[in-house]
Amino acid sequence: MDPKTQTRYYWLDWIRFLAAFQVLLCHVRGGHFMEYGALAADDKGWFTALAFALSRLGHEAVVVFFVLSGYLVGGRSLQRAIEGRFDVPAYWLDRVTRVYVPLIPVLGLTALVVFIQGHQSSMVELLVNLAGLQGAGWGGVFGGNAPLWSLAFEMWFYAFWGCALAAATLSSSLARMVYLLLTAVSFIVLSKLGAAHYLFCWLLGALAHQMGANLHRSCLLVPGVLLAAVGTIFVQLNSGSVSVNLTRWQPWIPSLATSVLILAAGFALLANVLALWRPGSERVCRWEQRGKFWADFSYTLYLAHYVMLGLWEHYFPGRAETLSFATCAALLIKTVALLAACWALYYCFERNTGAVRTWLRTRLRLN
Repeated sequence: MDPKTQTRYYWLDWIRFLAAFQVLLCHVRGGHFMEYGALAADDKGWFTALAFALSRLGHEAVVVFFVLSGYLVGGRSLQRAIEGRFDVPAYWLDRVTRVYVPLIPVLGLTALVVFIQGHQSSMVELLVNLAGLQGAGWGGVFGGNAPLWSLAFEMWFYAFWGCALAAATLSSSLARMVYLLLTAVSFIVLSKLGAAHYLFCWLLGALAHQMGANLHRSCLLVPGVLLAAVGTIFVQLNSGSVSVNLTRWQPWIPSLATSVLILAAGFALLANVLALWRPGSERVCRWEQRGKFWADFSYTLYLAHYVMLGLWEHYFPGRAETLSFATCAALLIKTVALLAACWALYYCFERNTGAVRTWLRTRLRLN
């Protein structure tokens, strides 16, 4: 089956959830335990080092998000444009509801947590985040909710792509000129955000979607795994570490932007492989389909977990310096509690995105 025509993309639901969960795990472990170098000597070892290394792949998970977004949003909308079926109003309605139905309640939750912590929220910062301009020079992430940094990129990827496709498909010369101008403005904003290389990650996802089934799985699987692994290693080597001194290796390491692009290229190939990898048995098919439950609240999980973790740490501060059954059990309890709280928030808001979209479509009299 070709991803240009199929409606079910196998295994990508699991990837969406696992990427969000990796970001959660990165923040939970970082706030729960001291860094590896500060652990007691008896707690250090190859297993602990591996566990700490695997739980600091949050940046890489965000890159995976960008590639998946490019694949699912960019690739499918590009295919519609090629086939003459790209609906400009529907695109904007879908993207706006997708972003804001979960975002608005998370911003409200962030303001509440900031109040509980005894701080004040900035109205200017709130408006900046609603506009997706955090990090562009007008303000930072609202209430210190760190994951919001990448949402600004995602919002402007959507804007850039929607404007570009509208400029390419609309028949009115005036409309095409306006959308061309807006495409340029979107690119300028992305440049201001420092998101140029992340935009290429997103575009690699869209390009992978267009590759379709033209190449055999084996032609993509091995290069995809190798590129993703090499890119991940290079990104890690570019990341700051208080436990490992990487100074002498810096001259031999590609820049962070280059490392991110290597990782994105590898995962773009893997996304195409996974999307076409039909489960081979009924049991595996049921397992693959379970990913939808977890993927459905991955966006809320990504947006909300950090501020919920901040609330937890407000009442239960401190980081563990030793590994024990008690400290590891506390980490597990904290992780499960955050998953449950984020799912409850999803159930109240993001789950209703389709209903909000339908209501707006009726109100705006869109087809």
